Amino acid sequence: MILQDELDRRQSRLIERRYQQSGLDEKLTLAEFDWCFNPKLPRQTYFQLQTLASVAAGENALLVGQTDLDS
Repeated sequence: MILQDELDRRQSRLIERRYQQSGLDEKLTLAEFDWCFNPKLPRQTYFQLQTLASVAAGENALLVGQTDLDS
């Protein structure tokens, strides 16, 4: 149990450090995303991709679309 707590803390610090290094302005999750902005988006697919189950299964995921919503 103590070992798992330490591993969880390390993972949390790693994620926070990577976020800070990314230079992103906001820290948003899929749960906070405005899904009404474009109701045609396959919401369930995005949540499924977030689990990274496809990585564990050795499957590929290809994301296609604009990289900047401001353009």
